[in-house]
Amino acid sequence: MKNKKPNFIKDHYDKVILGVVLTALIASLVVLIDKNKNFENNEKAFERNLSNKRPSNPIAQEASDEFYLEAKDASENPIILATGGDAFNMLIAPSRVYCVKQECKKPIKFEAKVCPFCNEPQPDDDAAEDWDSDGDGMPDTYEREHAFNPADSLDKDFDADSDGFTNYEEFVAKTNPRDASVHPPLIDFLVVQDVKSIQFPYELKGRSKLGSKDNSKDNFKFQINGPGKTSWVAVGDELEKTGYKLTKYEQKEVVVKRKGLPDKKDNIYVITLSNQHKEIQLQQGAGKVFSEREVFFVCTKDPEQKVYQAKEFESFSFDNVEYQVKSVDKNGNSVVILDKSNQQSRTVSR
Repeated sequence: MKNKKPNFIKDHYDKVILGVVLTALIASLVVLIDKNKNFENNEKAFERNLSNKRPSNPIAQEASDEFYLEAKDASENPIILATGGDAFNMLIAPSRVYCVKQECKKPIKFEAKVCPFCNEPQPDDDAAEDWDSDGDGMPDTYEREHAFNPADSLDKDFDADSDGFTNYEEFVAKTNPRDASVHPPLIDFLVVQDVKSIQFPYELKGRSKLGSKDNSKDNFKFQINGPGKTSWVAVGDELEKTGYKLTKYEQKEVVVKRKGLPDKKDNIYVITLSNQHKEIQLQQGAGKVFSEREVFFVCTKDPEQKVYQAKEFESFSFDNVEYQVKSVDKNGNSVVILDKSNQQSRTVSR
């Protein structure tokens, strides 16, 4: 019988398998150790990189503790709204006002006659009737009467009846803000849009003796040039059909500057033209003067912004009433007009 050749792998199969497994385990452990080292290195690099980072705004300010301190103070020193028996009614919200004494100014009951904190007497009942809690110009009693909110100042600019006038405007005019059929008079909303000066179209040129060798005033006539015409007017005469009469004149001595020549003294005349409202003075050689002003009015409640105009002392019609311009202030900022139906004057401003 022949002997079989030895087979190491077959004879030691289990040992071979064990050796392969151990080798794989060792290799895996080496890989894990290497990866762990790489992870540690990456983590250290990340930490180094993070530590080198700086804020984009290094001057950033610290948060303020102002609001915290205010809240802390308010919580430690609360406002006392009631004393004595009132302290048990704190869940009820009565109407309150500030004490009239400036050093106190604590909130007290609306009906209080005396401040319970400082013993300062408060306004009497009559004054309380005119109290305006929201400061909108309309007393609380008025607002309650017309179903407005005494604690809301915005309702002064509302238009409860949609007639184009605010609640406050109706209050001032004493008209019903809940009735669109009545509203404040439109004349209350007339304003001055502009004032323009008008040039008097005549100028004084000189004086002549006419009709007599006598030097009396009646024999002096003044040459006045107007639009396309020269007039000779004596004292008492009307200048054309302007409504102005020559009422007086005076002689003045002036110094005339002459280029290249000595100054020369000369006599000139100043005449006064008058009508029932005003006077105009014309000076010889001085040219024309601005003698009248024309006023332009608009009503702020008119959506079309129609313009009404009139010269001084002239009349104009507005809202079916005739008005006369009585006077205009020198800066043109205000105008006095006269209601010709009742002869009452009012001032209209820009």
